[in-house]
Amino acid sequence: MAWSGLGWSHCLLGELATAKECIEKGISLHRQAGMPYFMSLHLMLAAMVDLDSGNLASAKDNIEQGLRLSKQAGEKWVEAMSLVFLGRILAKSDRSLSDQAKEYVREGIRMLKGLNVLPLCSQAYLIMAEVLLNDGKRLKALGNLLRAKRMFKTMHMDYWLALTKKPV
Repeated sequence: MAWSGLGWSHCLLGELATAKECIEKGISLHRQAGMPYFMSLHLMLAAMVDLDSGNLASAKDNIEQGLRLSKQAGEKWVEAMSLVFLGRILAKSDRSLSDQAKEYVREGIRMLKGLNVLPLCSQAYLIMAEVLLNDGKRLKALGNLLRAKRMFKTMHMDYWLALTKKPV
């Protein structure tokens, strides 16, 4: 898990090549160890690096595989975030899939609320704002952005709060 976590940190810093290397190492070590649990998390992080790198096909493949594994293993929070990220990937890859994308994000948010995982829920609202904006729903996007911003402030999530400063 450590290598993929390090990779995610590099992704957040915009260092995508290093992020990909780290996450690939994390996936390889995880497979070598024969651990069936949380492979879904590695794949979800790999999907986000692929998305940020513009490799939409690989992002979709990784997130779908991770989603399937998270469901099999009962990893509910990873399943929920994978749904959110699948929605984000679909919204970026094909505008005709925007309704499906929004539904995946909504389902992820419902699951995260049910699990009471508020930090991830707040990130999901930020992603919903992005998906809605991509679909031309500026007012609804703003509502989700403001909700995410309030949650980030309440939980002192400064990195994520800074992301809300981008114009909608």
